[in-house]
Amino acid sequence: MAERMLATWHTLQTLRLQQEQIFHLKGRSGLAVSLNPNELPHEQRHALKEALEAIAVIQRHVEIIYSGMGE
Repeated sequence: MAERMLATWHTLQTLRLQQEQIFHLKGRSGLAVSLNPNELPHEQRHALKEALEAIAVIQRHVEIIYSGMGE
């Protein structure tokens, strides 16, 4: 699970940095950087999908762990 979390973090950070670089190269400033999955190459879109699925799994595990703590 820790390896999957690290891989997820790395994927999301790489995509964020690439988008910020493109954003700044286009001379935009003061605007929010956004990620449009439809504009990503197939490899990156697949990596993003896997990262988001990993986040969903982690959220479910956290919910399961902490749901019993309030009882």
